[in-house]
Amino acid sequence: MMFGGFTDMPSLFTYKQALRHHDSIKPLRGRSVRPICNTKNGRRKTHMTIRAHEPHLLEKRHSVTCEIYGVEALRFFDDETVEVNVGLYSGQAVNAFISSILYPLGYVYQKNYQPRFCLNVGEKPATYGTVYAWEESPFEDRKITLKQDNENNRFRYHNKPVMYGYYLRRKLMKEKRAQVAEFVKYAKALAKMVDPSDYRNHRSRECVTAATAWQMMADRDRWSELLPIILHDCCEWSRYDWVQRMNPDRVQKYVDEAIKHTFSEELFELREMKDKPNENGNDRYMLGGNTSI
Repeated sequence: MMFGGFTDMPSLFTYKQALRHHDSIKPLRGRSVRPICNTKNGRRKTHMTIRAHEPHLLEKRHSVTCEIYGVEALRFFDDETVEVNVGLYSGQAVNAFISSILYPLGYVYQKNYQPRFCLNVGEKPATYGTVYAWEESPFEDRKITLKQDNENNRFRYHNKPVMYGYYLRRKLMKEKRAQVAEFVKYAKALAKMVDPSDYRNHRSRECVTAATAWQMMADRDRWSELLPIILHDCCEWSRYDWVQRMNPDRVQKYVDEAIKHTFSEELFELREMKDKPNENGNDRYMLGGNTSI
């Protein structure tokens, strides 16, 4: 199967297969580089290579690496383990390279700017026949290790990373909202009366930290400093007649963002996830009150 426009890619699942494929490729003339694509056109793709490694002081196992742009994306060991590495900055090229080699036993994709690995765990019934069932896992330190399951001709996770998720304590959040309820009421009323053209210029939008915004909301004397920023965020285009209007509901959204960033350690609790990674996006609030909003 082709991922990201990659063609001529081999399917490799074990160390023996990877070593056999490595030995079948002749190095480029005058160089020790072996392109991983063993076709006439594929030998031109010198940014994707395959290398065999002998045991040394730091690694006492035989291994074969599949590399793209210098990143050792896949490393097959002779003890039936496979190390998947998305590199320091994972992107579409590395993800597609790994997926094109391991599919249909596994593939990598990006979600919320974070790489995820999907492992084939069998088949499940569907409307028409059966489809693959996938078990998802995040990467730990940009890597994940797989172990060969010879009985089922699949992989399984080896020391699967523990997954966590941040969950909001709603009772505490309600108490924080109540402390600035008067400001929210005033800002919503003002948003209904002002002219959107006075706030639509992006140059009038200033950024403040979440902690500073909270201090302004709590101090009536500083409301005038924060209101122009919030009213600018309330200005939006109507998707029906393309007329600019004020949306008062955005006031509460801005206030919630300020509260969650400022009191992130107090408002969120960390829970262990068993089935799949948490995708509510609350981890972004852990940056704290110094985050600009």
